[in-house]
Amino acid sequence: LHYVRLPVGNMYLVDCPGYGYAKVSKKEKELWKKLMEGYIAKSSGLKRMIILLDAQLGYGSMDIMLAESLNNFKVPFIAVLTKCDKTKDDELQKVLNKVIEVQKGFNFGSPIIHLTSSMTGYGVNE
Repeated sequence: LHYVRLPVGNMYLVDCPGYGYAKVSKKEKELWKKLMEGYIAKSSGLKRMIILLDAQLGYGSMDIMLAESLNNFKVPFIAVLTKCDKTKDDELQKVLNKVIEVQKGFNFGSPIIHLTSSMTGYGVNE
């Protein structure tokens, strides 16, 4: 896990590089799941989680496991679709609809899905 202290307030951004789409063994995924569940369970200051999802792929199995853990520990979370500039509008809408449906299955998942592109700057300020 990579911790980055934010310049506003007493907040940190905790990055989980490779989580979600890394091509690793089932055993490695189980280790990551335990790592994330341990982090969520022990982080009393954790107020919200942002799950970054590739706009071409939407939720992957690791992302769903993370969302389930967050939901079980009653941690609110937001889904953000990234790389929206690389996805055609009709495909983006299909992925967005699927993400919305997945989010409906979680009590602590936000019904609002954010769309972003670091290349164009779209949705970054939100």
